[in-house]
Amino acid sequence: MVRRIVSAVICVLALALVMCSKDKTKKGTDVKSVKIEVRLNGPVYQGSFYKGYLPPTDCGIWIEDAAHKYVKTVKITAEVVTVGQYSHVNHLPAWMASSGVTFEQLQQETGGQEGVSPVFDALTQASPLATADSVKTISGTWDLTDKAGRKVQPGVYYVLAEAANIAKDDPATVTINAEHTSASIDLLAARAETAPSTAHILGLTVQFNLTDEPALRKHGAIVGPN
Repeated sequence: MVRRIVSAVICVLALALVMCSKDKTKKGTDVKSVKIEVRLNGPVYQGSFYKGYLPPTDCGIWIEDAAHKYVKTVKITAEVVTVGQYSHVNHLPAWMASSGVTFEQLQQETGGQEGVSPVFDALTQASPLATADSVKTISGTWDLTDKAGRKVQPGVYYVLAEAANIAKDDPATVTINAEHTSASIDLLAARAETAPSTAHILGLTVQFNLTDEPALRKHGAIVGPN
């Protein structure tokens, strides 16, 4: 008799744990989208080649999965994915390595014509003219889909941000000065970890848009020390 009672109690507890786990999983799927904001003040152009012209800062925001495989670009400066005489695709080396995007691929996507690749057209913004005493912002919203437009599974992902500029003293030599940072986000818990700041990426903030709340809830912030 005692054994039966103990067995029944164990079954009830196990069932309760399963139901609790299901409830948590269901709650996690309430995240509709993720808004990401990056604050930066560079890198700024270094060198003596350009006179009276300050090249703006290229930057990008993208998503990787738990295995650090590329998922989707959230925002990118137009110059990086533009086909033309002066390609900036290699200005963001971390993004380029993750996405696998090449200038040749961009050329194919535009049919060899000058302009922004149609794949990234809706995701681009102008390169900010960042200076040491002027903080700029680049922001975008991840709709929880991958680069093919398919809905991703709830779980852990990484938000990455990269910013870069050039150093140039003569026509033949160009050096890319790039910085990037990253942090994980948990779509099930609507929680974000802290990302380290870099010399010029001052902050990276994440907000989760939940189905049960009309406004963005700042559930977790990814902000490094200034």
